[in-house]
Amino acid sequence: MEWTIGGLKPSHIISVEGPDANGRITLKCAVSREDVDDDPWVEVDAWNEIASKQITNTKLVNGGNIIQVAGGELLDVSDGENSWTGALHYVTRVIDKFSGELLEYTLKVEVEL
Repeated sequence: MEWTIGGLKPSHIISVEGPDANGRITLKCAVSREDVDDDPWVEVDAWNEIASKQITNTKLVNGGNIIQVAGGELLDVSDGENSWTGALHYVTRVIDKFSGELLEYTLKVEVEL
């Protein structure tokens, strides 16, 4: 599947979980220096630019949920087949001695179902 979040695409997706019943999606991703012709941190910084400081995910009585954000914007989220409105949390990353060459990170997205 080809994921797009707020117009950005991860270089490599290792695994995907969700969306669960609450509209939460977790993408484990990786980026290498060759993918961006630069420092892999550039890709993570781009994700953090569109992330929201606060995300409220409220279940609705009649089913579904609504996403509200503070310090950010609602984003278009797509897996190539389905599309949702959602928001991105700040990126979680794994920092080790290889982070300058290969960087693993996690995208946590909340979407309206």
